[in-house]
Amino acid sequence: MNRYHGPILDAAGAILQELRECRWLTGDIYEDDCNLEIANRLTARAAFPARTGAGNNYPASRRNCDLIVSLPENRRLWLETKVAWWIWPASDGAINRSLCTKHMISRTDNSAYCDITEKLPLVANGSDFAGQLVIGFDSEEHSLDKVVYGLAKDAKLGGPNWMRLYDSWPNPEDNAYRVRAWIWCREVTSAC
Repeated sequence: MNRYHGPILDAAGAILQELRECRWLTGDIYEDDCNLEIANRLTARAAFPARTGAGNNYPASRRNCDLIVSLPENRRLWLETKVAWWIWPASDGAINRSLCTKHMISRTDNSAYCDITEKLPLVANGSDFAGQLVIGFDSEEHSLDKVVYGLAKDAKLGGPNWMRLYDSWPNPEDNAYRVRAWIWCREVTSAC
């Protein structure tokens, strides 16, 4: 049973809903564009004001957070974003295996794994939440599951402190492809 409820669950659900409604989310997109669109859409709906870009520094660090979502009671969701391009309509059937895998699970580069293990632990306010959003482009035949499950296992995202939400929908350009989104969040505690 999920121990999280209320604003964090509502915010994560709102992010997934905004992504699902984005007709431009077809595969030819970069993280900065996704973060800006999510921030603008959440803020415009007055559900959860959000900000992205310069000035989103982690506490006591020069490192930037991709997206900070304001929650009720002066709480925040510090969210890192990664786009995983495995296969999508514009790739003409070519699988982006090596770059996608590196972008997700590399221990040395700007990857989702490094976001989770190096950046998210910088969030120190015990009333905040830290999370990782992965937006994936794949197909039934060429699935991202192995890479995403590897990330979850290696970064220990299956533990009791993590909440996971997931959604999937047909790629707006071609129903043979999918857009998928995973969000993992945890409440910040001194033990994280």
